[in-house]
Amino acid sequence: MKLRVLAVAAALLAPVSGASAENESLTYAVYVYGFKLGVLRVELAQTDTRYAAAGRVTTTGLLAKIAKFDFDGTVKGYRKNSEYWPEEYSATIFNKSSESTVRMTYQNRIPKVVEYAPERAAKETDVDPAKQQGAVDLISSAYMILRDVPREQLCDKSVQMFDGRRRSEIREQKPEISGEKARCRGFYQRLAGFSVSEMAEKTTFPFMLFYEMQKDGNYRLMSIETDSVVGSAKMVRRD
Repeated sequence: MKLRVLAVAAALLAPVSGASAENESLTYAVYVYGFKLGVLRVELAQTDTRYAAAGRVTTTGLLAKIAKFDFDGTVKGYRKNSEYWPEEYSATIFNKSSESTVRMTYQNRIPKVVEYAPERAAKETDVDPAKQQGAVDLISSAYMILRDVPREQLCDKSVQMFDGRRRSEIREQKPEISGEKARCRGFYQRLAGFSVSEMAEKTTFPFMLFYEMQKDGNYRLMSIETDSVVGSAKMVRRD
């Protein structure tokens, strides 16, 4: 599975640049109340100016039988230093009894929803994609949060995301560094496009990020702890 997803990322990058690409793979196991419920994988290929990535979320065990939620998507775009800006994004979300697909393109960092299927009637809570300038896709945002970073970039990110219907944000706070380990608090916040019941349920989800220094001096995100709508959750890095 991992090799297949990475091959997709490399294939996406190949047409846009003749330069050699660097490949990276990030895998995290997802636990709720100590039970493993899924796996998150992000595979990325990048040059100095371009990137392409594939992301996948797979539910496992009992959850896959009673509340299946799988995600499979790809993105390609351009990059400058630690900033990643999508140009083409597509994803398919699989629930136990349904499937939805979204495709977006970007111009001047403004998303355009080319497809969101199945279609539905407009709602009062809907947001205008043309007003979501600067918001990135879910895969690009995941990579920016999960990737290894130098000490000076620890916990300095504020990323706004747009999935085709909903806008949200992840914000990190100043790190606490102790030797080769570091941690910082962060917040995921629902901003717009969510249902009235979702906004009434909860809008802000605090989390804690735990890092360890690697041999190259960069810090690696080893785990994330948070309280989700289904209970205490944790993501753990798997090499």
